[in-house]
Amino acid sequence: MVLAFLAVSLLAVAPARAQTGVWLQVEAQPTLREGEDRARAWAARFANVAGFRMNTGWYAIALGPYAPEAAAGELARLRASGAVPADAYVNTGGTYGARFWPTGAAALAPPAPAEPLAPPAPQAAPSLTLPDETLPDETPAEARRSEAALGAAAREDLQRALAWFGHYTGAIDGAIGPGTRRAMAAWQAAAGRPETGVLTTAGRALLIGAWQREQAALGLAPFRDEASGIAVDLPLALVEFDRYEPPFVRFAPREGSGIELRLISQPGDGATLAGLYEALASLDLMPLDGPRGLSRRAFTLTGRDATRAAHAEATLAGGLIKGFLVAWPASQDDAMARALPAMQSSFAAIADHALAPDEGTPPSVSGADLLAGLDIRRPERIQSGFFADGGGAVLTAAAGLDECRAITLGDDTPMRRAGAGADGIALLLPEGVLAPQGHAALRLEAPAARVELAVAGFAYGDALSVPVLTYGTMAEPSGAATPHRLTLAPLPADIGGPLLDTSGAVVGMLLPQPAEGGRVLPPEISFAAPAAALAEVLADAGIAATPAAAGAPALAAEDLARRAAEMTVRVACWN
Repeated sequence: MVLAFLAVSLLAVAPARAQTGVWLQVEAQPTLREGEDRARAWAARFANVAGFRMNTGWYAIALGPYAPEAAAGELARLRASGAVPADAYVNTGGTYGARFWPTGAAALAPPAPAEPLAPPAPQAAPSLTLPDETLPDETPAEARRSEAALGAAAREDLQRALAWFGHYTGAIDGAIGPGTRRAMAAWQAAAGRPETGVLTTAGRALLIGAWQREQAALGLAPFRDEASGIAVDLPLALVEFDRYEPPFVRFAPREGSGIELRLISQPGDGATLAGLYEALASLDLMPLDGPRGLSRRAFTLTGRDATRAAHAEATLAGGLIKGFLVAWPASQDDAMARALPAMQSSFAAIADHALAPDEGTPPSVSGADLLAGLDIRRPERIQSGFFADGGGAVLTAAAGLDECRAITLGDDTPMRRAGAGADGIALLLPEGVLAPQGHAALRLEAPAARVELAVAGFAYGDALSVPVLTYGTMAEPSGAATPHRLTLAPLPADIGGPLLDTSGAVVGMLLPQPAEGGRVLPPEISFAAPAAALAEVLADAGIAATPAAAGAPALAAEDLARRAAEMTVRVACWN
């Protein structure tokens, strides 16, 4: 289930970071044996092959070391000649641990210097060396000719570099069309160069070199985890593998970066996905403000405040949920502006299994069990409410809402107060667009005495993801301005929930229990604002109440619970 970490005694002990310079990583293998086999094959072609165990548990094969200022140009030249794979990259050695190649005494000796490679023949693809004072500039015609001689991998790298710096948004297809030309011109403008839309050999080398140096500074490298079935490019100079805490693969901040990272891998269905979404939204490290969305097959969560930011995303496919969560301090905004798109574009599910839960721990649909030791952000208090129309307007109890710094539905949907609220009733409107599954149909006539009614509410706060019904009876009907008196014993978090008759129509809204003459009433005595008062609050806000159908039949208990769940919401007060 976990990565196989071999004993250090099996490996040579010359760490990569003890060497000077940087490395050109050409591939990585999951086991020591495969790493040695591939290093032996590379050593037959190059004199400066080294192998290192990575902090991911994989085994890297690299060429070098090279002087940092020369590495990017050498990599570009080797790529252009086809001597190394197109996905080879510059690695500073920060992700490297013990050395496993060369074996024996040779592993402890300094690496052999790179053998000088002959310059390419005139008809070959031009090398992308870093520009220097001796490199003559090219005319636009010469630049186009040198560009036309580039291989597919080199053209794709140009697009990747332009995308890295925010100038290119198209597909990485190696086709230098109008979009790529515009991106080149934008990069030239940002670099203070003439905006020709055609890069010379020197210009291409400058762009590629800057891209590779930034990648190396982040330690951006492929991470492949067989246990979770996830492959993704990670900024391994900023985070390092820590441990498994199902459903998370946990990474710790490296060298004080302050970046928190979790890969997500668990079996589940739509309910599990929704529960995970709610759980992540409740984390203390996920700020309240930011775009977010949940569908049947995926979710995204983004939050930002003055000091921090976070992003989470996951998809459901084939009964498996896979994604990631990353949070960072504002001081790392520049680094994450580069790393996050790379993580998103490279993320892939590589196996038809998920991270196995600890033995004896059943998979959870929602709640704190999913959070694996992460700090949960808690609201000041929770009450209930219900959707009053198809646009997301919510009715709830007004008591105490003025003291809330922020009000949300669930943990993450911001709402605002609309008016002061009459007769203890508050109207909340969404900050964005909401499309509720259902909303209240009001029955304005007061129910008869001793008629069975039910209040829908989140009586147990965030312990349950669906409302529960508390049954009672109408003790004493009232007019439009006087609360109904009920024989019903709700819990405090039920306050604000809809009062339903047996057909599912809303006949009122549960109010806080009043104190009469300084005395607290018995718990089975409750009060509800009548439906007529609810309709008046909606009308004052320009919202037309939906009338309940006359003569609607009574619903079965499970159908009434389903109807309540479609309209009832958890209202959270934050301070």
